[in-house]
Amino acid sequence: MTKPIGLVIKEIATEKKMKAYWLSEQVGRGRTYAYDTFRRNSMPIEEIEMWAKILQVETSEILSRQRGGKVATDYTDQSPAALRSSANYDLPEYLRKYIQELEDRVAEQSRLITALVGKSEPVLTSAGFAPGAFFKAPSGTNLGTGRILTF
Repeated sequence: MTKPIGLVIKEIATEKKMKAYWLSEQVGRGRTYAYDTFRRNSMPIEEIEMWAKILQVETSEILSRQRGGKVATDYTDQSPAALRSSANYDLPEYLRKYIQELEDRVAEQSRLITALVGKSEPVLTSAGFAPGAFFKAPSGTNLGTGRILTF
């Protein structure tokens, strides 16, 4: 279960004996800014990074504490198939369904693009383009300077 991010920031500040007034000064805001932060449930990663720097901890520590001690995993370099089979794949069910819907939409749009390119091949061939090759648009075509087409 995740904790509110503001509570995590408050806990770390308390452990390090950092006062709200001092924290707010570091950000260049009034004292109430720190107290407002302590009540927040979420915030952008850039802001979490700012607080990590002020609190002299790693961003991953804040995120780990927010997740109740679970290590935050960077999923950005993994394929969707690898994520689904991973034991660490802890996304809520609604997000998994949403990801699947997006993957289905991408696949459908890919099929549509393939079909449209196939239908445009006779038009491109009649304009002097060779199918299956890389080529430059002939002069006089309104495709942009040096634009390369392939199909």
